[in-house]
Amino acid sequence: MHIFLEILLSKEIFISYSRRDEKLCDQIFKLLSEHLEYEVFVDRNMAAGPKWKNELKKNLESKIKPDVILLATKNAANKPDEIIREIKIAQKCQLNIIPIEFHTGSVERLLKSKDINFIPINQFDTEISETQLKILEKRLRVSLHRKVQEELEKFRDKAERWADSLLTRLENDFWAGEWQGYIPPDSKDSVALTAQGGSGKSVIIANFTRDFLSNISNFPIVVDADLLRGGAEEIAKILGARVLPELPEHIEQMQNHLNIHIIFIIDGLDRISIPEDPGQERIIKTIKNLTSAARTVVGCRKVNWDTTYAHRLNINELQVKTLSQTRVHKIIQKSSKCQYNIDFENKLLQVPLFLDLTLRKIEYWGNIPETETDFLRKIRKDILVSKPVGPANEQNAVEIILNSLSLIQIDSLNYEVPIHELQCKAKLGQHFYVALDHLEEQRFIQKKSTTKSQTIRLVHDLIDDFGMVLQLLENSKLRQKLYKNFEKDCGRSVMASLILAAYDLEKNELVEEIFKEILWILDRKPLKNESIMARTWAATDVLKIRFEELLEYILKCLDGEKIVQIPELTSVYTPSNLNNPRITQATASTLASVWLGINRGKLIDVPKVIPVLEKGLYKWDLRARFIEALAKYDHPNASAAIITFAYRELQKSGEKRDPEVLRYVAVALRNYNNDDSIELLNKIQKDESLKPSIRRIAKESYNYCLFGSYVPSDREEKEIIDGLKIRDGKNRYSDWRIIQDQAEYVRRIALSKNRSFSANVINALVAALNHEHTDARRPIVECLGTFDKPEARDALLNELLKEIVPPSVRNACLSALKEQLTRCSSPSESQNHRVLLIHAANQATSLGSHIIALDLLSLAIDSQIRKPEDWLIDEHTAEVVNAFNEKAHIFIKQRPETEVPLEPSIVGQLRDDDFKAAGPPLETKYRFTSFQQLKNGDLKAEVAKTTWNLGKSFHNVLLNTPQRFSIKNIGFWFTPIPLGRIQLPGIAVVHVIVLTSDLKLLLAKRSDNAGYAPAHWSISFEEQISEKDFRNDPNEVVINASIRGFYEEFGIKVSSSDICPLSALIEIDTFNLGLVMLIQCKSTFDEIHYRWSSEPRPEHHFEATELQSLKVSADNIQAIISGFIGPKPLHPTSIMRLAMLSRFLRHNPRYKVLNE
Repeated sequence: MHIFLEILLSKEIFISYSRRDEKLCDQIFKLLSEHLEYEVFVDRNMAAGPKWKNELKKNLESKIKPDVILLATKNAANKPDEIIREIKIAQKCQLNIIPIEFHTGSVERLLKSKDINFIPINQFDTEISETQLKILEKRLRVSLHRKVQEELEKFRDKAERWADSLLTRLENDFWAGEWQGYIPPDSKDSVALTAQGGSGKSVIIANFTRDFLSNISNFPIVVDADLLRGGAEEIAKILGARVLPELPEHIEQMQNHLNIHIIFIIDGLDRISIPEDPGQERIIKTIKNLTSAARTVVGCRKVNWDTTYAHRLNINELQVKTLSQTRVHKIIQKSSKCQYNIDFENKLLQVPLFLDLTLRKIEYWGNIPETETDFLRKIRKDILVSKPVGPANEQNAVEIILNSLSLIQIDSLNYEVPIHELQCKAKLGQHFYVALDHLEEQRFIQKKSTTKSQTIRLVHDLIDDFGMVLQLLENSKLRQKLYKNFEKDCGRSVMASLILAAYDLEKNELVEEIFKEILWILDRKPLKNESIMARTWAATDVLKIRFEELLEYILKCLDGEKIVQIPELTSVYTPSNLNNPRITQATASTLASVWLGINRGKLIDVPKVIPVLEKGLYKWDLRARFIEALAKYDHPNASAAIITFAYRELQKSGEKRDPEVLRYVAVALRNYNNDDSIELLNKIQKDESLKPSIRRIAKESYNYCLFGSYVPSDREEKEIIDGLKIRDGKNRYSDWRIIQDQAEYVRRIALSKNRSFSANVINALVAALNHEHTDARRPIVECLGTFDKPEARDALLNELLKEIVPPSVRNACLSALKEQLTRCSSPSESQNHRVLLIHAANQATSLGSHIIALDLLSLAIDSQIRKPEDWLIDEHTAEVVNAFNEKAHIFIKQRPETEVPLEPSIVGQLRDDDFKAAGPPLETKYRFTSFQQLKNGDLKAEVAKTTWNLGKSFHNVLLNTPQRFSIKNIGFWFTPIPLGRIQLPGIAVVHVIVLTSDLKLLLAKRSDNAGYAPAHWSISFEEQISEKDFRNDPNEVVINASIRGFYEEFGIKVSSSDICPLSALIEIDTFNLGLVMLIQCKSTFDEIHYRWSSEPRPEHHFEATELQSLKVSADNIQAIISGFIGPKPLHPTSIMRLAMLSRFLRHNPRYKVLNE
């Protein structure tokens, strides 16, 4: 027993183990060194002794203190002295000790404590299986956390610097006491803060981050542009997860075992883009993966969020409100700046950025600018006036640096500029850093250090944007460069700032130039190539941001001529035109959608807006956007336009009618409670030619207009099914919130038990699980948990086996499966559910989803949700009948194979190679085709002939590649007889327990060449039913097989009176059915052993290579089951046989003494 003595200073781990466990040590060494890439020291030669302590001290002088892996086995626990000495020294040196327990109780015996956390590994002999190695690897990735801890500390430092840079540059933090309302510290929900620039989103997130950092166990990870573009795979690798799908479980394990709490921070999402990916699918996928793993806080401008992310990410959005005039007044009063002439009606003061600047600059400015452009111009002027002392002043160094910075930013459309690049551009020599220091003292710039270089930018996006705008206003070549690339990173924001500056400065020709450029882009929307789509989305964002400034041009185009769209856009096509207004349908739809970016329309705009939008209802093909735009105005002319249009639509018939548009009408009229709206809504709700969903929405709006509220109406199944469809009529993904609403409605009604739903609804719920929004699957999963149909259960199992399963969805699936299990009404139904859970766990293991496998297994064998009448089950075996009484009879009848054919989809998965690997057919075998337990406890069973290689090939595939029988390949989760109706290949077998006359259990080690479980210990043997067993009384086939098997293998004759049935079981790993029999032998164990080992040997003596015995007692049986005593490894059904024997002995008066 050794810890390695000659430890090199670079070694990170050494192992404490028993010399008798060298094979195990080799496996652990390989896992640590090759898979986890640790430097591991293994001592093969040096004996433990006095030198050990000195060598360990020598190692501790290095910078790295090693971790100690303790292999807690039966061998180590039986001879613990040297290991205990080593562990005491390691404890004294405060090393991290990670025990891995291979035999129950061994950690407690070695460490003398019951309160030690350890990694349990079950079913261990001399080596551990590949599956167990994978599970162990996942646990060690958490327990051996030094490398990850170093990375987390880097992230923590980065987050601290980021938060400080935002909070220290402010003189006034208006969110210091109010940020909790946006990001509650105790919540686990992800959130996206949205608002316009300057509203304080970043400051709120920085306040939250600083508070989160106050706990040393918390690690916020600021996901910057490079990390976000790099993808979640890179983040998973940094955090120590083996693969990306395991990141959620990995983070959860770090929290549970190491008290490490992780959150992700993504600020300025609107500034991050991948130009070649117009839909930002890669970024969206990354965010989905992060939100599935841990709480994520996002900051994004409102328009960008609405356009690109809102409908594709299931993150709760909170819009940061502008400061109220009352609060602005109070803030200024407290600041002692009331003596200055401040116009409190100035809307800019409600924006935190401008209010902060006002409080800092009012005493120098004297008055507050009325426009954003004037505000930013004053700030820039102040900086240029306050020049540095010395020669740098004479060089106008500050202005040169700011202009150079803006030019580089325009070229890259990135705020952050490497300082060395700026220095080269400015060409100021030694004056560069003097001017730079001055700008930093004035809090006008911020620096950021990265692994590649140090970067610089101005203190706020709007100020950076304005610096670029000053260059763009006077340089048409620079503007052309922006027009071609403004979909990149900060391009949208710069474009919007340029429009605002041109508008404020009354440069109308420039505003028209930009709007014409936008029209040119929108015309090309139908081409749908990646570059055009990215620019189209960017143009739409800009239109929404600058709605007020561009409204005149938007209305002019919508009121113009309609151009027939030419998708190819050849050189002769007619383009949209502003001067002679005409636009394409694609451009009209986008322009009408711009109203979605505002909260409510201004009444002052009604005279010019309503007539144009009303004409649009009849001119353009896609009218929904025009209805939504009209509904933004609280004016009778708006409601009248909607109502008139709706009546005309109701009067249409056939293909000319577009009833879907009435859905938008019904929602829009909820804003008006006049008589005309109420009358129309009443008409729509009573029109039986319309879809149920449209009529229901109209009814709810009708009640809302009448009473100010409404009670949700009952929904017809047709509406529910339509609402659960993941694609609309144009094959676009539907709004996941509609699906969520339908799923929550069905669950709510199903739980109330006031109504039942048909299989069509369940099928629609199952189909909805394929929606692209993975986080939206949770309400569907919860809903499926209310149904007991196999389709609902199977869908939940399928969901757990998907590549990426967010924790919320995983937990919802497990809860739903548990709901279904607790509602099972019979032992058979309950056992079927549990067997499928374990089968799914096996499939999860084969796919590498080990945490999900453990969750499923834990649920299946959870004793807390077992009823007294439930049948026995463990991770390998399940009982499938009520326990037999001692005198029960088992009747076996043969049936022609053609009458009970095997499931074709199962047999169809077997290949020629499978049959070759299984070997020749051998003698005739049988498979069970039915079990029927009679009221008196007897069993009627039927069998059909089969072959060895058919059953064996099926079992081999199940054991080695169970995913071959997944629902993907065969179309369903199968439930074999007797739990279900599926006929599977198999081999009818009898599992026999031998209880000797001296009250010992017979244990036999199976041959290394055994077809099943070679070299495993059986309690006591297994025998396949053969033709010989039918030669006598067919009612004693199972007894005949037991008698024959015992004699052929051990040479001992017994009679039928020595045998009684215990129960029947199914081996879940192979789905093979068998009966369990007990032989109460009149021979002692020594007599059995002598006959088995003496010449002439029994005919089949080679089936066992070694025999052992164990004195029968309740304690001993439990000790074997727990794995602490007895030989290993055990045959997969041995634990179940012991449980059945224990139950038999407890209820049999003859063995009362054994239970005491």
